[in-house]
Amino acid sequence: MEMDIYTPLEKHTQDIYTTVELTKDKKEGQMEADPVPPANVDYRMCLFNILLFLSTLLIVVVVIIAVYHFTHYKEMTKNLSTLQFQFEQLNKIVRPLDKFCPLREPPALVKMCSVCPHNWLLFDSKCYLFSTDKQNWYDSQDTCTSEGGHLVIIETKEEQDILTALLEIKGSEEKSYWIGLTDEIKEGHFVWVDNKPLDPQKAFWGKRQNDNGTEPDHWTDELNNPFGQNCVCLQKKKPSSGWYGLNCENQKKRICEAAASTFPSRI
Repeated sequence: MEMDIYTPLEKHTQDIYTTVELTKDKKEGQMEADPVPPANVDYRMCLFNILLFLSTLLIVVVVIIAVYHFTHYKEMTKNLSTLQFQFEQLNKIVRPLDKFCPLREPPALVKMCSVCPHNWLLFDSKCYLFSTDKQNWYDSQDTCTSEGGHLVIIETKEEQDILTALLEIKGSEEKSYWIGLTDEIKEGHFVWVDNKPLDPQKAFWGKRQNDNGTEPDHWTDELNNPFGQNCVCLQKKKPSSGWYGLNCENQKKRICEAAASTFPSRI
């Protein structure tokens, strides 16, 4: 009888301890299978994301700058070419002016600028006006005087050449203009309008086409030209150009001359 009473109780006790041990072993096995991650893993991941964002932002900025410069490079190149062309054109205008008004001289240097009235042309400190209307020699001189000058006095070959060249431009079809030279007082003794006699070494007479001779020929005609050819004009014609004597009553255009106004280029 006693054996039957204690036997179930003993087995029950064994089942409880067995269950406790199994539960304990299971918990320990779970702890070994699922370890807790280190605390610095999240920090490293966050730092990596920040660096990745900054790198991406830097690349975007570089791309934007590159695109901006590339799209504006052609426009900048075009503007530079335009500025260079304008500079060259301005330099072509200023360079000849330096002869009369030294705009680009160092400030320490003081030179005189020469200027002419409107429609007058400047050459070597003189102003010239080519008329468009015609008058006889006397009226031409009076008109030039009323405009502050006189019929042109040609003193050098350079002046003769420049006036002949301008005659080609200004003269249109008729290229014959009165100049301030006459021998009206004494035949063969030519005098300028300022009463200075003509220097034979600075005379630029043209050749005649009828006999290939050189002016002046002192030709007269009692019926058609009793007073001879006492006044001189500058003519541009083929094959030669130069001074030619004409009747002073002929109607011709005129070249007036006046001194250029001057002022210092540096004050």
